[in-house]
Amino acid sequence: MAAPQARAARESRAPVVRSVRALVHAAAIALVATWLAAPERTGPFFGALGGGLAAVSLGLALAARRRPRLAAALERTRRGLDLATLAFVATFGLAEVELRLLARCAPMPLLAPPDARADELLRAWRLAPGTPTRGVFANAQGFLDGPFAEERRPGTRRVVALADSFGIGVVDYRDNFLTRLDELLDAPAAASTAPAAAPADTVEVLNFGVICTSPREYLQLWRTEAVRYAPDLVLLCFFTGNDWGVSRGASLLHADSTFLVAFTQRLVRLAREHRAAASAIARTGVAPAELPVLSPESFLRIERDRLEFARRAPRAKTAEQFEETLALFATIAAEFGPKLRVAIVPDEYQVNDALFAELAGAAAADFDRALPSRRLADALAARGVPCLDLREPLLAAQRDGATYKVHDTHWNERGNLAAAQALAAWLAPQLK
Repeated sequence: MAAPQARAARESRAPVVRSVRALVHAAAIALVATWLAAPERTGPFFGALGGGLAAVSLGLALAARRRPRLAAALERTRRGLDLATLAFVATFGLAEVELRLLARCAPMPLLAPPDARADELLRAWRLAPGTPTRGVFANAQGFLDGPFAEERRPGTRRVVALADSFGIGVVDYRDNFLTRLDELLDAPAAASTAPAAAPADTVEVLNFGVICTSPREYLQLWRTEAVRYAPDLVLLCFFTGNDWGVSRGASLLHADSTFLVAFTQRLVRLAREHRAAASAIARTGVAPAELPVLSPESFLRIERDRLEFARRAPRAKTAEQFEETLALFATIAAEFGPKLRVAIVPDEYQVNDALFAELAGAAAADFDRALPSRRLADALAARGVPCLDLREPLLAAQRDGATYKVHDTHWNERGNLAAAQALAAWLAPQLK
C-alpha cells in the first residue's frame, strides 16, 4: 500500500511543481529578453512578456493532461529549460555574488556599484588618502586639496566646493580652477599686506571634488561630511554635459544594474581606449602624457549624446532627466539654505563653434547651445538661488585659444583660469 500511496501523493503534487517550474522559466526568459530588447521600458515589457509566457505555459499544461503526446513534448521542453535556468543561475548568479563581495573588500572604479546609491558611488570613486594626483597627494579625507580642518582661523571665510571630475581636473593641481579661485579670493588681502609679511589666507576654498558624481552625490556629501565644516558659502558646480537626471536605483530588470554586465562593459571600454591610445602613439610618436584621454571616435560619440540636452524640442527621455534634476534641486536648495551658490559649467560644444558644427551638421537649427545652461539658471532664479553661468566667460576665452583639452571634455589651463577669474569676481563681494 505504501508505494501506491507515495505515487498518488507525487501525482497530486505534480501540477503544483510543474506550475512553479513554468513560472520560474517564464520569469527567466522574460528577464533576459528585457535586458536585450527593452532596456528603457523594463517594467511594462517584463510584466507583459513574463505574464504572457506564464499564461501560455499553464494553458499548455492544462491541455496536456488529456493529450499524452503533448505532455511528453512539454516534459522534454521543461527538462531543457530546467538545465538552461540552472546554468544561468549558477554562472551569472555566482559571478555576480563574487563581484559584489570583491567590491566590498576592494573599492575601485572598475567595481563601482552600477546605478549605485550615492554613498556607494562616492566610496568607489573618491581618491584614497595619500594618492599622488596632479602633482600633489590626496588629503586624509580623499580629496585633491590640502588638509581639511573643521576649526577655522579667526577672520577666515570658507567656501565648500562640490564638484565632479572638473574638481580633479586634467591639469596640475596648481592650475585647477578651484586652486586658482582660492588664490584669487585671497589676492585683495594679499595686496594690502606688507611685502615682508606672509600672504594673507583670508578665504579657504575646500575642494570636495569626486569624479563621476552629480548633484545627487553632492547632496549626500553635504549631509554626511561637508556640513561639518560650517562654510559661509557652498559652491555647487553643475556640469551641463552629464549632470542631468537622477541615477535610477539598482534593479535586476536593468542589465547594467548588475555588477557582471557593468564590470564587463567597463573592461571593454577600457581596452578599446587603450588600443586607441596605443595606435595613436605608434602613428604619431607622441608621448602618452601628451595624448588626449579619449580617442576621436569616443569623444565625438560622447559629445553627440550630450548634444541632446541642447535640442529645442527635447525627447521624452531627456525631458524626464530635466524634471528629475530640477526636482532634486528643490531638495538641495531647501537643505543648503541661503549659502548655496551654483556654478553652471558648460560642455565644450557650448563654447567651441567648430565642435558644435561637426556634431549638429545640417540639423544645427534644431539645437540651442545656451539652452542647457539657461534651463537650469531659470529654475534656480525662480527658487532664489544665485548662480553663475560660466558659458560666457569661457566663450570669451575661447576666442583667443582653446579652453578644453583636446578630445577630453575637461578644461585645459586656459579654461581653468577663465573659470576661476569669473568665479572670483562673482564670489568676492559675497564673502566680505
